[in-house]
Amino acid sequence: MPSRLLTLRAVCRLLAVSADEVWAWVEAGTFPAPVVLPDGRDRWSAVAVAAWQAELGRARRRRRGRAVALDDLKPLARDILQVLREAGGEWVVKREIAARVGNDGGSESGAFKRALKQLKAADGLVEADPQQGFRAVGPQGEGPGAGPCEGP
Repeated sequence: MPSRLLTLRAVCRLLAVSADEVWAWVEAGTFPAPVVLPDGRDRWSAVAVAAWQAELGRARRRRRGRAVALDDLKPLARDILQVLREAGGEWVVKREIAARVGNDGGSESGAFKRALKQLKAADGLVEADPQQGFRAVGPQGEGPGAGPCEGP
């Protein structure tokens, strides 16, 4: 049974992008090329588009869980991580973390929320629980304050 074919308009609606965006992806080789019908019209295989979407989702999940170098963390995120590490694996609530890092905006400030989001997205640095708060998990990593001091 042949695959269902989609028009450019249907692909654009499905992906919520413009026709120019679809053609740019095709030219860059990042999106399936269309099937050209005998009358010269372009159509996309619904199966190929669905497979592209599935791969895109897998790639996003892989990126979300990637390891993050401590140097790549925002300063506030590093401060929060340090507070959590000092807690020795115990759960710490957001208000307490904000107070310990001296965040003037408190636990509801945008910068604080973004820093926590960055830490949660990093693979294996912190664990979050809606009831208990946050705690450091996994390896200490590399970077300032992460390992033993080396003397001369």
